[in-house]
Amino acid sequence: MLDGMGIARSIFPKACESQAIRGGLREEVARVCGLRAGTPVVFGAADNAAGAVGLGVVREGRAMASIGTSGVVLAATDRFVVEPAMRLHSFCHAIPERTYLMGVMLAAGGALRWYRDVLCDGEKMAAEIRGADPYEIIAEAASTSREGANGVVFLPYLMGERTPYADASARAAMVGMSARTGKADVSRAILEGITFGLADSLDLVREVLGKDAVTQVRITGGGAKSPFWQKLMADVFGVEVALTTSTEGPAFGAAILAGVGAGSFSSVDEGEGALVHVTSHIEPEPTATSRYQEVHAIYRGLYRDLRERFRALSALG
Repeated sequence: MLDGMGIARSIFPKACESQAIRGGLREEVARVCGLRAGTPVVFGAADNAAGAVGLGVVREGRAMASIGTSGVVLAATDRFVVEPAMRLHSFCHAIPERTYLMGVMLAAGGALRWYRDVLCDGEKMAAEIRGADPYEIIAEAASTSREGANGVVFLPYLMGERTPYADASARAAMVGMSARTGKADVSRAILEGITFGLADSLDLVREVLGKDAVTQVRITGGGAKSPFWQKLMADVFGVEVALTTSTEGPAFGAAILAGVGAGSFSSVDEGEGALVHVTSHIEPEPTATSRYQEVHAIYRGLYRDLRERFRALSALG
């Protein structure tokens, strides 16, 4: 590619494995950081690859679900594979000779934050009185609704969507409300819709690697803090969801890579095995999983039904 575009290779930095040492910390930088000059500087990895290391998602069978502003599902693989329709990304992992498949939804925690900021003044007031987080109040209310939010479905496409549709024109929608719909139903529909978006990526991973390829999903980000959302993810994914010793996956993963580079560990596997441990896990409830499969199918069908309408609305601004 560089030769075809007439770009000199010399202007690019050297590409190395994530745990490789690039050099030592310069004296003037060391003074500012309060570190010793010559401290090894390790290449590190992209945020999600480092996050996977920090959660111990370094071999097949494990996947990561991360809920920040966007939502990420990442599954480690021992071989390079490509999802035929290119709806998933295939990247080199932070471990030599390993790769990963990744799907990204654009508004995960971002959709919940929008809901909090625009429609949850009462929840924010209650949280202030109780000294709690507004998200806790939202999840508490959602837990009083039933699976499927009493027939309300939320499409979380506030910023278009990346996986699985790659559709910048996609728009958010709340479908199925009636005179019986309450705020708890709406809150539950928001959380379920975000989780269905993550499940879209996980299902694509299963299509590529095999339906039983993922036996555990390790979670991080805002959703990992809510017991209700933890259980919701387990039931929607239909697989064990686990919490680990690391609550900040990317930073912890970068530290493990640095430890390997500095010689504290002989490999990423050794570092992960020594430092990353499952602290709790949540098993899916089969009845709830079956119910969510029905609702998820409706969720997917709504996008197909509304796709052209979304494009028309997008054209209006």
